[in-house]
Amino acid sequence: STGNGQQMDIIVNDGITLTLANNAGVAQGGGAIAAGSFDGVGDVTLGSGAGGSSLTINSNSTLTGTINSDVADDGVVNIGANSAVVFNGIIGGGQDLGELNLTGNGSVATLGAAATIGTVTVANAGATANINGGNLTGNVSFTADGTVNVADNKTVTGKFDNNGANVGVLNFAGRGAVTAKVGHTDALKEVNINGTTAAGVVDFQDEVKAQKITVNHALAKVTFAEDVTAANGLQFSADGQATVAAGKKITGDVKNTVAEAG
Repeated sequence: STGNGQQMDIIVNDGITLTLANNAGVAQGGGAIAAGSFDGVGDVTLGSGAGGSSLTINSNSTLTGTINSDVADDGVVNIGANSAVVFNGIIGGGQDLGELNLTGNGSVATLGAAATIGTVTVANAGATANINGGNLTGNVSFTADGTVNVADNKTVTGKFDNNGANVGVLNFAGRGAVTAKVGHTDALKEVNINGTTAAGVVDFQDEVKAQKITVNHALAKVTFAEDVTAANGLQFSADGQATVAAGKKITGDVKNTVAEAG
């Protein structure tokens, strides 16, 4: 914090890591700075030339400025354990961010605006990414059994993948779309369609592979443009709807967990 209500923009030079940690301090103009208070941070540019740099956040915090790489797909943002970070500014609006890594138990990233990121990596079973305020352009990689929550009426332009079968939980709160494959290399653990809006359709525009795909609300609808693989079944816990494009197939059972649902 600057202590005077103003923000300062930051350029992190090539090869440097800027760390925002949960430390209290004293503002330049006098007065205390609360631990984890980064209201003085404005727009952040990662890198100053051809190389990249990193921003590591080890604190619960809200950032309101934009975050960009100086060269496309170059900058890296890491969120540490027990750190919930809300990004209310656009990410990658100038030059794409290279990586957003959720590294520890309790790492939470909430994207409150549009984001363009090469890869969002969920690297811990206790890590969560929330796509809330805008669409995500980029891929999501589960390297552990973490969670991605997609808010109503959001689109992910990219694929969901993992580095080992049966890890990764993908939840849709309402309407939504994914333009590329889900379970590109190995099947995700779960895909949950939770929509509660009558007009709400989750549109998968490419192949989907998950151990279990569940339609969890009577108003929830999902469409599959390509083949669907669900080893433990496409399941209905409520009387929702699933539509598979002509000529495409479901590999796995279609069943319900509540009588006459689906």
